[in-house]
Amino acid sequence: MFFNLSNLDQNSIVVTPNNRLADSLRQEFDRENTRLKNLAWLTPKIFPLRIFLINIWQNCANAKILLNESQELELWKQVVSEISLAKLARNAFELIHAWRLDKTQINSFEFKNWLKKFQQICFARDFITESELPDILLLSIPDLKKFLPKKILAVGFAEQTPQMKSFFQTLKAHGIEYAELDPNNLSSSPSRISFLNQEQEIYTMARFAKEKLIKNPHANIGCVVPKMLELRPKVRRIFQDVFGDTPFNMSAGEKFSEYFIVKAALLFLKLADPISVSDLSAFLLSPCCGLSANSIIFEEKIRLKAKSAFSLHELKTLATQDPLLINLIEKLQNYFNQCRAPNLPSKWANIFAQTLIALGWPGIKKLTSLNFQVLERFKNLLAEFAKLDLVVSKISHVEAIEILTSLTENTIFQPKAQEAKVNVLGLLEASSINFDYLWIMGMDHESWPLVSKPNPLLPLSLQKQNNLLHASQENELEFSLNLTDRFVRSCHNELIFSFTAKISDRELEASPLIEKFPETILEKFALAEFTPRAKKIFLARELETYVDDFAPKVLTHEKTFGGSKVFTLQSLCPFRAFAEFRLDAKELALDEFKFNKKDRGTIIHQALDQIWQDLKNQKELLRISDIELKEMIQHVLNTILTKKYAHKLSHFLDLEKECLTKLILSWFEQEKKRPPFQVAATEKTLAISIANLNSQLRIDRIDNLLDGKQMIIDYKTGATLPKTKDCFADRPKDLQLALYCFAVENAKSFSYGQINARAIKLATLDEKDFYTIFASNTTETKINWQTFTARWRSILETLATEFLSGKAAVEPQDKFVCDNCKLAILCRIKLEQNFTDEEKVDADS
Repeated sequence: MFFNLSNLDQNSIVVTPNNRLADSLRQEFDRENTRLKNLAWLTPKIFPLRIFLINIWQNCANAKILLNESQELELWKQVVSEISLAKLARNAFELIHAWRLDKTQINSFEFKNWLKKFQQICFARDFITESELPDILLLSIPDLKKFLPKKILAVGFAEQTPQMKSFFQTLKAHGIEYAELDPNNLSSSPSRISFLNQEQEIYTMARFAKEKLIKNPHANIGCVVPKMLELRPKVRRIFQDVFGDTPFNMSAGEKFSEYFIVKAALLFLKLADPISVSDLSAFLLSPCCGLSANSIIFEEKIRLKAKSAFSLHELKTLATQDPLLINLIEKLQNYFNQCRAPNLPSKWANIFAQTLIALGWPGIKKLTSLNFQVLERFKNLLAEFAKLDLVVSKISHVEAIEILTSLTENTIFQPKAQEAKVNVLGLLEASSINFDYLWIMGMDHESWPLVSKPNPLLPLSLQKQNNLLHASQENELEFSLNLTDRFVRSCHNELIFSFTAKISDRELEASPLIEKFPETILEKFALAEFTPRAKKIFLARELETYVDDFAPKVLTHEKTFGGSKVFTLQSLCPFRAFAEFRLDAKELALDEFKFNKKDRGTIIHQALDQIWQDLKNQKELLRISDIELKEMIQHVLNTILTKKYAHKLSHFLDLEKECLTKLILSWFEQEKKRPPFQVAATEKTLAISIANLNSQLRIDRIDNLLDGKQMIIDYKTGATLPKTKDCFADRPKDLQLALYCFAVENAKSFSYGQINARAIKLATLDEKDFYTIFASNTTETKINWQTFTARWRSILETLATEFLSGKAAVEPQDKFVCDNCKLAILCRIKLEQNFTDEEKVDADS
């Protein structure tokens, strides 16, 4: 080393393999000048290799055009027609130049053609790529010498490619002073440790780092995560939990497309007339859209229209009462008008920017530092997209959105954060940086050494012959050994290698590369005190506990709906009855293009209603032929499906019609076997009042029997029927039987008509069955019809009184009641169980 960082001057340039090391060296330079009590100093010239080469190129008189990464990738995409192949081809092209590979040894005829086509386009249009840049610059060294520094120091290059070796040797031959520096010359005593699970490993690493920071606020602490892109969300969550307000830096950014502001922008820009219900719902409910408070009501309104898509004209008609919505729809119309004709990327970038502003994006009045950075990066990305004019002609709206989406997915965004002493880094980012304390996780035998990943477009023998990095497992082993050794030399004090002994069902062992280091145990570590956030909230629960099982009473003018379901839910769980019938809470209705169980049940009810209105009785059913009956069923189903379910996909309509025809035909075969009957009513609505709770019942069917009595039939399309004994319990799980028999005085028998693919049957209960079942649930000796109708009346009156008085306790009869309820987010009955599971994880940690 011919000079130290502390005495860098303006005639010297430091070149590093990545941005992270360049930033670290700048900070080290500033700290050294501060230590020397210098009042001011010039910013050192420390650049990543890529920036260093581009800076030289900007002083070059060469008339060729240097493509940026996006432009080059788009050009490759035009050659190979598929983005994943374009990335592979671009990488192969880089390897060919970086490692001076012999193109004649490439045996892939297709890749040879792609390569030839790409180079022809570049030659014809005077393009060059960044992978060719060092070779192009070598031709202009004499002319560029006055722009080059007198001294170049290459810092942290574990291995240089033949291309860069040649470049630096040529600079040296032209009188430029050149040297290489390995910044890692420290001595540490590494140890290794294993953990039961990955959560425990990450929590311990975070607590170790925080404890070292507390004891030594000026220490430089590194936490290395090999699979950073995969584990980043989990690692960030755990570090935020442990560190709280204490700052730490998280490296290795996420895909830019994952930020919600960016997701919203892409959603808005891809909208097209007509707009699908899913896209429309996401648009209306997005916090990034400048809409009125009525947007939620409007979203529910259009969703319940049961259509797969809406035109702007239909939306404008539905939004007549909201000027803000109408204004927004008009802006969308203006955008759609501009999207009809192809445009250059720069024109599309301008249209996209103006449209997003018009739609109120990003919609957040006060941007956080992170959101502001994301917003600025998106603007820069649009500018980058506009530069594609160089390689792309006029493109359609769909093509423009595809390219912009691809740009966001290929961009890894790392927000700027305040300087912190604890840095969470990826493997390659951490290499060459010196630390006071260092923890490297994930060092199991499956993960370290790394698995080789040769480029599939280049012959494997050619890659091995030239010792390309990551081309073979032998090279990967050598690379991993060198990196492990570098980490050992990059730590001043404590260095820990850790791994998880079991992931899923796989038993893991320590990597053979760290087996030589002594094993340690958790008890030897000083770890920062830590209480999980969820547990903190739980421990403080007494301060916020307020139990109130009663809602306001039902007022005289308050309308309640629901028929028998009000009583049933009040019996199953009072809170559920309150939530559904007082708060009008319900599960989010999602539009579906295939039929669900609810659709199927509704259609069967409607079909049987219409058919029995024509047939009237069993005699007429027996009279008509099977062919006539089938035609009648198909005609009724056609009418129902066409009228109410036309938005479903056509092949689902055909399949459903075929399935339902078979089911209903099988049902009528059961009806033919019964004793004679006359259908007295179908889908009959009856008004009842119990303890001042007014309700309406809708009875599927009432039959007149030969003995003058009536039978109530309730169609069930589910896989199981209600258990009859549950109707006679103190708090019945099913009150239909009680309510129907209570409402229809002459009804002395009740039937469940089960109609589904597994079972077609009529389960009937008559007066004798009632006596038998009731006798097993009571000690009374005198049992008659009046006995159990009086009991039902008492139960119904109790439930009605509870509901009207506002009783809304979360008191489910059993866990099965909760399993079939979609409102757990309101009552939060499962919160205690969920916390118990989380406590277990934290205890393990």
